[in-house]
Amino acid sequence: MIKPQPRYNCLLFGIFISCILGTAVADILIYLGVHRLEMTYEMFLLASTVVGPICLVSVTWSLIRHKPTNPLQFWVTLLLGIGMLVTLIEFGVQYLGVIVQSFCILVVMLTSLLGLANRQKSALWIIIAMILYALTAKAGKIPLPANPKDLEHYLLALTLLSMGKAFTNEFRYLF
Repeated sequence: MIKPQPRYNCLLFGIFISCILGTAVADILIYLGVHRLEMTYEMFLLASTVVGPICLVSVTWSLIRHKPTNPLQFWVTLLLGIGMLVTLIEFGVQYLGVIVQSFCILVVMLTSLLGLANRQKSALWIIIAMILYALTAKAGKIPLPANPKDLEHYLLALTLLSMGKAFTNEFRYLF
């Protein structure tokens, strides 16, 4: 039986998914010819490299500890992510978003190692998801005959699928 996730855990994970979804929808609309959404796409892209990963760090910490996210942790995480997003936009250093995203992936993987030490199956799924998420950031540089955007979308879909498996396997243990 799968235990439903606490409300704030779902909200943090929902913010992570929403950032990725907003980027994908804006990208599709720009591809279809709605070019006035390019600024919106840039905003969602930056949010998916800053706000989403920061929320992912917090929800992963709660998932590995088997403790629900409390309201203070939720609001501090959200304000930290939005504050960092505003700072990156205000000072014009959007390229630092990639560094924040990479750092958050590293923190999530290190947190998952704590879960692996406790033989948690969800930690294994999180590590798989973070490997796929890290490959997403480098999808444009992988020499494949396919379009790099397609590869990025496929990897993001697999990342979200793996994170979903982590949430459904929260209280299951390896071997």
